[in-house]
Amino acid sequence: MTSPIVGARTLEQLEDNLGALQLSLSDSQCARLEQDSAIALGFPHDFLLRPMTRGVMFGDARIRAR
Repeated sequence: MTSPIVGARTLEQLEDNLGALQLSLSDSQCARLEQDSAIALGFPHDFLLRPMTRGVMFGDARIRAR
């Protein structure tokens, strides 16, 4: 959830900020923003995703699909 804090000091600034609510993005634009703003999580996330690490954490347990 995102909750922007509007710091308008004048009515004109407030109206300009509220005008941004009218912005609509296409699915492809949203996908591009997601792609361009993605960050590498780094340690420990990449370490915890390694097969060997997962094997140690979960004892190589596997759940069979039905």
